[in-house]
Amino acid sequence: DGEQAVANVLKLRDLAVQLAMQPTLTLRGLVGELTTRALDVPDEAESSLAENLTDEQGSVRLLSIHKAKGLEFPVVVLAGLQRGTNRVSSRIMVHHDWSSGIVGIRAGELQTPGGVYVAAKLEERRRAEQTRLLYVAMTRAKRRLILSAGIPKQVAQDSFLAMVAQGFGLDLARVGAEDQTIRLPIASGTVSFTVAPGKTVPLHADKRDGVEWQDLDHDDVASVRTRWDERFRRQQEIRQCPPFLTPTRLKATMAPTVPRFTRNGQSLQMGPLIGTLAHRILEQWDFADDSGNLIGQVETICSKSASSDGYDVSEISNELKDMLGVFITSEIYQMLRASTIIGREIPFVVPWHISESPKDTAASLFRRGAQTRSDLFVGSCAPAFLLQDCHHSLMEGIIDLVYRFNGEIWIADYKTDRITSDEIASRAEEYRLQVQVYSEAVSQCLGVRPKGFQFIFLRTGTVVPVLS
Repeated sequence: DGEQAVANVLKLRDLAVQLAMQPTLTLRGLVGELTTRALDVPDEAESSLAENLTDEQGSVRLLSIHKAKGLEFPVVVLAGLQRGTNRVSSRIMVHHDWSSGIVGIRAGELQTPGGVYVAAKLEERRRAEQTRLLYVAMTRAKRRLILSAGIPKQVAQDSFLAMVAQGFGLDLARVGAEDQTIRLPIASGTVSFTVAPGKTVPLHADKRDGVEWQDLDHDDVASVRTRWDERFRRQQEIRQCPPFLTPTRLKATMAPTVPRFTRNGQSLQMGPLIGTLAHRILEQWDFADDSGNLIGQVETICSKSASSDGYDVSEISNELKDMLGVFITSEIYQMLRASTIIGREIPFVVPWHISESPKDTAASLFRRGAQTRSDLFVGSCAPAFLLQDCHHSLMEGIIDLVYRFNGEIWIADYKTDRITSDEIASRAEEYRLQVQVYSEAVSQCLGVRPKGFQFIFLRTGTVVPVLS
């Protein structure tokens, strides 16, 4: 079967290529289409007498019952009569019987009285169709008809064997104990029924013999080993390159994160919560509104969020009021009041290329990934990207604020770090990766390179600009 197996594979390939020409077809759709074509084999059309070829001495024709309709042969062998149809009735059925006008409905184990009637009638009709099909097959023979079947432990009730046994009154459970030939009377003649016990066909007859393993030559072993080493090397590269990245996550892989401590040696447990609440307040705030109302929103936000985390609401509320009180008196706040706000808390996903060397500097670690505006999705869920190699990931993040001032685009990021004025410049330098990623994302989205990036330290009201 080697040549036929290769032909089948090539046919499958040609079919896949033909289906792949459809622009909207996905891999899941391709697999589904191929599965449907493999399982749902179309019924063969009936053959006309014109297709009856001239009989040749000793020739054998293999036909399905449908294909043999209308033809006759000197000898007909019907093989595999023990096979059932393997039909599984649908768990959901809505059928209208036109002769009685009854509509039958079935859903799982539940069905209407009309459904019981219609299902029984459909089963009776199917049984009659099976009988008619067996009759058509048996009447194709001119001189001799041979019915061949194995006798399994359990005979399928919808098989031709069960129908033949019922017609002749045979008890298949008692047949096959020993070699025997039974003469069964039928009309004016007899039918010979022969049983051949034992497994005359090996169990592995339907399996192909596997190719024996052979030792490779020394040169071939070295070549195969080199190829496997290369595969393992590429596998390790892929595992080290996560599919999704953020500036913070990538920064953590470059250098270990050092925890910061308060003056009394306790870790800043409330720091993340205060930062989250500050961002939530500023996300909803209208800078053109009265600045006094900003302080008034603190207690409302804290009562909804901080209390559920088990923190002292009053302590967090006072700290947020002090921080925002400094912010509303700063120059950057007045600048934001005079600006046009383009977006707040903007999510983005963009393809990004990662350098091979993990020791590269921050400036060379990132390379511009997507070159077209369509590669960036801001403010919506991004679709899945097909990564071309292990050095491409998806960079994601959330931009706090994008605004326009004097016709120029600026990016701003709020920082709630506990730092002094002398530490601001060095702390802003730690976020250099964030500047590069956010600037590239906004540039691809708006098609305009932003003027710069601003770190707004809320506790001091200080701004550290970074020009593009």
